[in-house]
Amino acid sequence: MFGFEFSHILVLAAIALIVLGPKQMPQLAKVLGRTIGELRKAMRDMTSQISVDLEDQSKSNVKTENKKDKV
Repeated sequence: MFGFEFSHILVLAAIALIVLGPKQMPQLAKVLGRTIGELRKAMRDMTSQISVDLEDQSKSNVKTENKKDKV
């Protein structure tokens, strides 16, 4: 997960607990989870759009090559 080992995540969680306190940790986790979900969705959408664009470009290249062959 992003090049972090589990021990690094535990250290970051402990620091966050000390800095933010136990009352704000659930709220932080909720916001962080939502943000990660939105980023994943954006990446999925972007990957899908790139795939569609590449397919369209590939099809148009094939059509162009076919037209050149006929001429």
